[in-house]
Amino acid sequence: MYLNHIQEVVNFIASQYQGLQVLLWDDMLRKISVGAIRESGIAKQAAPVLWFYAPDLDTEQIETLVSKYAESGFRTVWFASAFKGTTGPAQAWTPLSYHLKNHLSWLKVMQAMSKHPAVRLQGIALTGWQR
Repeated sequence: MYLNHIQEVVNFIASQYQGLQVLLWDDMLRKISVGAIRESGIAKQAAPVLWFYAPDLDTEQIETLVSKYAESGFRTVWFASAFKGTTGPAQAWTPLSYHLKNHLSWLKVMQAMSKHPAVRLQGIALTGWQR
């Protein structure tokens, strides 16, 4: 159901705005098979945004996802980190070391992108969550 909906949205946006690339937060794509993503055709006009906000993110897990998305036909990927707001809904202050560790973990993933020549890192989204 999700993939059918995204396929319709991506195709509509691509038909209305030539050259625009749709960014998709990747959490819903993680459990969808390579074949289903490839068959949907969304990889032609969209890019997944891989997001993990933990300070000690699993770089091997992310590399596995990058490989999956490359095999699915995506030509580019984005990463997402956060500078505030991901440590709990009642946070009164921003724990800077928590977010800094996350940013540094993403740098390790970026350095490993040469292992994945079929897909290119397009950018990183720096998010700030507010409640």
